[in-house]
Amino acid sequence: MLLSTKPLRLALFFGSVLALGGCFGTSNEATADQGPNSGGGGEEFPEPGDDFGGNQQCESPSDCVLAASTCCECPSFAAPIGEGYDAGCDAVDCEAPTGVCPAVEATCESGECVMICSPITTDKTCTFGFVRDAAGCLTNECASPESDLGECEIDTDCVQIPADCCGCANGGEDRAAPATDATGLVDDLSCPPSPACPGVDVCDETQVPRCVTGACVLSDESMNPQPDPSSTQLCGTPQLEACPAGSVCTLNEVSAKEASNLGVGSCSAD
Repeated sequence: MLLSTKPLRLALFFGSVLALGGCFGTSNEATADQGPNSGGGGEEFPEPGDDFGGNQQCESPSDCVLAASTCCECPSFAAPIGEGYDAGCDAVDCEAPTGVCPAVEATCESGECVMICSPITTDKTCTFGFVRDAAGCLTNECASPESDLGECEIDTDCVQIPADCCGCANGGEDRAAPATDATGLVDDLSCPPSPACPGVDVCDETQVPRCVTGACVLSDESMNPQPDPSSTQLCGTPQLEACPAGSVCTLNEVSAKEASNLGVGSCSAD
């Protein structure tokens, strides 16, 4: 599942981003007071190069690194290693984490560094689909009607808001949220006055806030709520068939956007 809006760029476990040093596993709530103007020890990353987003940024995932607007935040976008976002944080002393960052990873898509949800293999069967984390990625936990499936009833119950201090208009991520919670969720980001962002508009106009199986998600406005099973075999709920032999049920599969939007997995080769 691609996060943010160009394909969705968000993601979850950080073995591929050792260069971010002391920043791992720290939630936005834990680091809300770590902005550059707070005196809390959070340093801003260097400004990206002038040609960021211009020429081809990468040829392989190893050319990209996860980054955030400050050293102590959870990663919120991917950038080329040469932009300097992978350096300068080793000496920053971040507060002890109080939460877990979304499991995301950096990859290279069509010459551009993007952040995606980390694929997860699951053997669970969840009646109401799987729980989404703060980045919109599916986790290996079963949702309940009181959690993910209680956010909305119709599309107009949902709105698009920034998922981080940059937002897709400045190279970060956006997310869908219940309209009644939007103001509070944005305030909870506790963003510094001038966060360091790529400064590139990565918003995808085809992605709009929708209510899918009771959860607010950014989705292709033309997406059929009942995907064609011939293109993707869905899995993970009692109503869906088990994956055939030689395949497994995978959450956040990049090529199965419709499954991720519905909060379920898709069958992929083992």
